[in-house]
Amino acid sequence: LFMKILHISNFVQKHNGRLYWNHAFKINNGFIRNGHSVYNYSDRDVSRSNILNKFTDNYYTQINLLETFKNYDPDFIVIGHADKIVNSTLKKMKDIKKSLKIIEWNVDNFFLDNTEEKLKKRSDIVDGIFTTNADERIANCAKSNNFIAFFPNIFDQSIENLKIFENTEFIYDLF
Repeated sequence: LFMKILHISNFVQKHNGRLYWNHAFKINNGFIRNGHSVYNYSDRDVSRSNILNKFTDNYYTQINLLETFKNYDPDFIVIGHADKIVNSTLKKMKDIKKSLKIIEWNVDNFFLDNTEEKLKKRSDIVDGIFTTNADERIANCAKSNNFIAFFPNIFDQSIENLKIFENTEFIYDLF
């Protein structure tokens, strides 16, 4: 089944391609290879593009995202570390399109950067969360109307193509 997917994440445009290997790109590649249309929305880059966002708690980013949502009309929203987007904006999208499903992916360490609280807060609006963390306390982040599930770190052959693991001889021996 073909879907239009709005992927909201940090697409690191400010780094000029240096971080091309991040999970957001790998996830996109998988969706596209499976026949879906994906529109990337880089929340941090959009936030940075309007100086007024610093003084308005990213109000203009929320307006911009809602306009993007209305124009693209996605079937599915995927969020990855989109800290600039507030739950009320996602709620507005669900109010506009009742059939809309939203999931979040997370690759942060559960014990750093307030990850547990971020996931609990996002659980108020998303239908599910996928995380690379397998700590048993992660289950506390889900609400009764959604789920949280483990997914492994992603490998994408078009990105991880050097096959360093096949080397049998090394210039330097660390041990």
